[in-house]
Amino acid sequence: MTNIAEPQVILREWLRSLTDSDGASTLVPKVSDDVMQALSAILITNQLVKYEVKVDAADATTTYIGKAAPGTATGVEEWQISRIDTSVLAADILYADGDYNFDNEWDERAGLSYGP
Repeated sequence: MTNIAEPQVILREWLRSLTDSDGASTLVPKVSDDVMQALSAILITNQLVKYEVKVDAADATTTYIGKAAPGTATGVEEWQISRIDTSVLAADILYADGDYNFDNEWDERAGLSYGP
């Protein structure tokens, strides 16, 4: 059984991999504690509820996170998709269609509308 703290450790290691040897970010700005907690919650949810989770670091300031039942095709409207925007001082976490519904296609994540 996976320890609940393990997703946070995995996430921190992944974020460390995005920095160079002097600690400067090579892909994304410093991630706030709020973003870290949100990402950890997604990973923890993945452990407890058994969602498939996809992460796409689209560019230096935009990361998409998708959740769906295991085995769900990426072109099916059964994904909950969020977008993390780190171009602002406090990172914004927005959801496709402005809701938490599992009714979007992962393949269409870049063209969706996002809101709080």
